[in-house]
Amino acid sequence: MEWQQHQRRLSLKLRSKAVELDRRQEQRFPESGEILLLAEGSQLGEIRGVLVDLSDAGFRAAHNCPALSAGLVAYFFHSRAEGLAQVVWTRISGDSVESGLRILRQKQS
Repeated sequence: MEWQQHQRRLSLKLRSKAVELDRRQEQRFPESGEILLLAEGSQLGEIRGVLVDLSDAGFRAAHNCPALSAGLVAYFFHSRAEGLAQVVWTRISGDSVESGLRILRQKQS
């Protein structure tokens, strides 16, 4: 019984930490479609990927470039808009790579 109470407390604590870590201010909307990223001042070349979700302030993309790191600025092109964005985070899990980018400026397509 004591072990179950400990597990419940730990689970609640982890859930509250997850809520604290989600600092997004805008609602995100699921999205799909191709995206092209060109990292400014970098030797990475064209990074092709797929949009995962969008908000007014940024987007998340799945791609195959683990070298796309936080702080890099990239031009982006997708069916809804194009512009300039900064990489906020990149998560690598096995063969899967996702990045979250904050839009610096954009032009609607």
